[in-house]
Amino acid sequence: MLKKLLILLVLSLYSNLFSVTVDKLFLEATKSENLQFENYIGPYLFYNSIGEIRSIGTYLAKEISTEIKSDANYSDKYKMYHRPKLEWEENIMSCDVFEITSKALIDNSNNIELIISQYIMDSYGYNIDDADLLAHLILMYNAAYRLDQKHYSDYYTTESIISTENLGIDLSYYNWPGKTYIYIPLSNNISFGKLSNIDSDILVEDKIIEKITVDDTNNIEIREDIIEYKERELEEVIENLDELKESLNQIEQPNQPNEPEIINDKVEEKPEDVAAKELKKEILKVQEDILEKDEKIVELRDNLADDKNEQIVEIKKTNSSSNFKYIMNRVNGDSYSGIIVNLDQDGNIINKSSVNSIKNNTFSIKADYLYIIAGGSNSNQIITLGRLSAATLDNELWGAVPCYEKSPIFISGKNIYVLIVEEGKYYLGEFDLDLNLVRKNSEPVYKDSFIVLKSDTFYIQGLDNNIKLVNLSDFSSD
Repeated sequence: MLKKLLILLVLSLYSNLFSVTVDKLFLEATKSENLQFENYIGPYLFYNSIGEIRSIGTYLAKEISTEIKSDANYSDKYKMYHRPKLEWEENIMSCDVFEITSKALIDNSNNIELIISQYIMDSYGYNIDDADLLAHLILMYNAAYRLDQKHYSDYYTTESIISTENLGIDLSYYNWPGKTYIYIPLSNNISFGKLSNIDSDILVEDKIIEKITVDDTNNIEIREDIIEYKERELEEVIENLDELKESLNQIEQPNQPNEPEIINDKVEEKPEDVAAKELKKEILKVQEDILEKDEKIVELRDNLADDKNEQIVEIKKTNSSSNFKYIMNRVNGDSYSGIIVNLDQDGNIINKSSVNSIKNNTFSIKADYLYIIAGGSNSNQIITLGRLSAATLDNELWGAVPCYEKSPIFISGKNIYVLIVEEGKYYLGEFDLDLNLVRKNSEPVYKDSFIVLKSDTFYIQGLDNNIKLVNLSDFSSD
């Protein structure tokens, strides 16, 4: 289904609302070039705890054997495929592939990271901090190479290409269920508890790191964490090199040269000589790996320092009388999913709401708050009244009563009026400013009625196509 971007400009001056069309170029100018996931932000009917979400990763890890090709299935919602590279494949990586099926209800990238983090903790022995960092980088990596069939085919065993159409992960939660295969790059030598079990080199290549911009403290900390992790990983590789050298020394005893054996006039190398040659090859390979990792760490440090020095901090006034509220809507099927932003006169975004599931094209202001209708239609979501801070646009409170997503919002005194949904019928509901339902009118009304509040009476169309008068004093219908 094709998605369109519709822009509705809502000017909030002295509580009056106006709508105008905004040039498409404005959206292109404000579109981020970074890898930022679009999560569902809105009310839910119920929440899963962090422990419950992590338990999915634990279940998948228990069903997977990291020694052989194996699969795991969690309630037909989440699947994991462990795919070691084949013996004859060269310059190819083993991997795990995490599938989000069409039955999954997941709508937040943080929850995907929790599942992957717990999986690699239980499967490969990472601590929680390292697992969380790697899970974040794994998602960034798979978003950067979304649908890039050549990349996945070039880097991973042929056994891992389960679907050529849904490789990686999309940036929007709309396109996760049934359309996601997340690749976890693995070392070809798994040893539980080693940092090298997951091949982090591919996760910190320039294409990924350049997307983690230094635009806030959190991203600075992530890049610092990456450098610290790579330094510890390098130390582990150096220790491995020392162990290989010690093994070689034990084979090549000093002053005891190994003479080749002559069997049937043929020179045969002794087993210890063969082992020594293989160790030398491995030592050379590890030494090259150490040089590459060290160079990468230096590059990561230098780039972070340069970005910090070039960072420009712009202070924007958020209380200017010339600023106004603006709703950006995206059509998804027959429904809107919008955000509210503060704009200055030049069209620059000052700040935006955390909520991105606003369902109608308006809001109402009362004192320090904006009142909206927002939410989703998944089985664990609800469309209801919400309250945002007028200054920061952060969500303050959600209601608990289902509301009609296209309902207008009226505020009279200390009460809010919207259409509510009850057993498939629509009623005019009265809420207090804390979003508690106080009462509703006795008769159902036409959901798409034009509604007018005049003095202390609502004029609204009934199901019989007659105009109903709902009096605010007793909420009775005439």
